[in-house]
Amino acid sequence: MPQPHVYVIFLNGPALVEGKKVKGEIHCVIRNGGPGVASDLFMNIEVGAPAGGSSQIAIQPADQQNWSIVRSFGYHFSFMAKDNVRLPPEAQLSTATIQYQLEKPFTSNLEMKIMTGAAGSMPHRYSCDRPPSRLDELYAAIISSWPHQELRDAASKRFSMNLMADEETPIAYQIVGADASGHAGTVVQAGTDCGPESYSAAQLNSMLGAFSL
Repeated sequence: MPQPHVYVIFLNGPALVEGKKVKGEIHCVIRNGGPGVASDLFMNIEVGAPAGGSSQIAIQPADQQNWSIVRSFGYHFSFMAKDNVRLPPEAQLSTATIQYQLEKPFTSNLEMKIMTGAAGSMPHRYSCDRPPSRLDELYAAIISSWPHQELRDAASKRFSMNLMADEETPIAYQIVGADASGHAGTVVQAGTDCGPESYSAAQLNSMLGAFSL
C-alpha cells in the first residue's frame, strides 16, 4: 500500500530592519512527498530566542480551521490536524508562522526544533542551533547593507534563509519568485533529503546572484 512521506518546508519572506532590530517571518508548511494520502498530520515546534537584548520569537497558527493547537511552557507548540484533514501526494498545508525579532547583544543560542509526521510516515526532524557568533555575523551583514538599496534587497531575502540553514549544511531549496512588494524574492526550503536536489546556503547564495527576482 502506498505510504505518505511528510516533511516541513519553510516559506521565507524578506527580513526588515527597524532601527536596531531585524524582523521577519518564516512560514512552516507540511508537504506530502510520498505516493500515499497522509492523515493524522502533526507538527511540533520548540523555540528559544537568544538572550541578551530584546530578541523575541513568537509562533502564530496559520490556520485554526484545520489544526488543534496545544501550547506548553510558552515555547513548545503542538499542532494536530483535525479528523477531516487529509493531504494527498504532492500537496501541502500551512501550519504555523514563526515571527522573529533579533537585536544585539546575543549572549545565548537561537534554538529551534521541529518534528512533523503522519500516520504511516516516519517522523521528519529539523533543528536550528545558531550560536551568538553566527547571529552576530548575520546581524552585521544585514545592518551594514541596509543604507544601500542595491545591497538591501539581496540581504533582505537571504537573511531568513541563512538563519535557518548552516553555510555548509545541505538543505533542499526552490526559488519561487518575488513577493508582493516586488523588491525581494521568497525562497522555499525543506529539510535535508526531502527533495531531488539539495544545496548548502553558501551554494544557494551564489546561485541567487544570477536571478533577478
